[in-house]
Amino acid sequence: MHRARLVADASICGTSLFDKDARDSPYSLNHKPGRLDVLYVRDTGLFSLIMFSPRSAFALTALLTSVALCLASHTTKRSIASALLSDFELYTRYSFGAYLPVCSTPLGNTLIVQFNNETTDTQGFITRDDARREIVVTFRGSSSLQDLIRDNDWTLIPYTSPGVSISQEENVTAHRGFINAYNSVAPTIISTVRAQLTAYPSYTLISTGHSLGAALASLGGVSLVSNFPGTSLKVYTFGQPRTGNQGYATLAENRVGADNIYRVVHTYDGVPTLVPEALGFRHHLTEYWNLQDPSSADNVKVCDGEEDPTCSESIPTTGINAAHLQYFGYSELTSFKQLFSARIRCAYTNMPPALFVTSAC
Repeated sequence: MHRARLVADASICGTSLFDKDARDSPYSLNHKPGRLDVLYVRDTGLFSLIMFSPRSAFALTALLTSVALCLASHTTKRSIASALLSDFELYTRYSFGAYLPVCSTPLGNTLIVQFNNETTDTQGFITRDDARREIVVTFRGSSSLQDLIRDNDWTLIPYTSPGVSISQEENVTAHRGFINAYNSVAPTIISTVRAQLTAYPSYTLISTGHSLGAALASLGGVSLVSNFPGTSLKVYTFGQPRTGNQGYATLAENRVGADNIYRVVHTYDGVPTLVPEALGFRHHLTEYWNLQDPSSADNVKVCDGEEDPTCSESIPTTGINAAHLQYFGYSELTSFKQLFSARIRCAYTNMPPALFVTSAC
């Protein structure tokens, strides 16, 4: 077995990563001709690291990611309250539930409408939670080729949206694919929410989504607060890509309020940093970085500024990865497993699958 030297130092985690004899070391770099080298680190006190060989094209990214996560765990952080963690878990379930083709009683609440624009392939649903006195607008993330094409349309265009007035001096631009998708369903969302607020004027508005749905939830938040300025509103996004320029970030912060925006990133999720700042994009406040698993209140850091270099910005992007597909124990797979299970049960009960699919949506 060939043994190569790994040059790296992560002594801040209590170890230095270097090649030692595997018989008496927790670190070993194994190589076989024609295969990737894999480094196993077992006692960093943080996590078990699996890293590709320095000869691999992925080696540098893997190394930087592991060291950045390691450093982050040792920096001063502001953890969150358990009540906020519960909110994150709740709106994660809404967001992943939007991937289901049918969700008749989202989390056991009243479904007002499922919206769908076939031209832009933009979907979601609006729910009323009478116990929490909330009207929740949930946007579906990417689940089709058309969505992926839209995700990669990294062109900034002048921001316009129904009911939102801005001055030319504000210089607000948005991701073309995202803003076109949101505007295609905006009339339905605005009219439905207006009817609900007429009947329930004291209810709070929630805009939420995952991935592409997170970008739409951000745009939806600005839209809703502009159309219903006297109504309390909060925005919860999970794995949100950069959605607009600095002007858009400022618009979102000023209209919605930085304290009402919860932009959550799970560990090394590569989507939030995929759309590059070099093209003029900028995140808005406020990032909450779940810097390591498990997803506990102590492991969620409240970040400073729009692009905090000690938060997810410190992780080299790897695009859509495993961390992007799971938030707070929920995922698209969770939703579809439940739908499949529901269909099996329907074979014996003759009841609609949607009646069973509630915990994920």
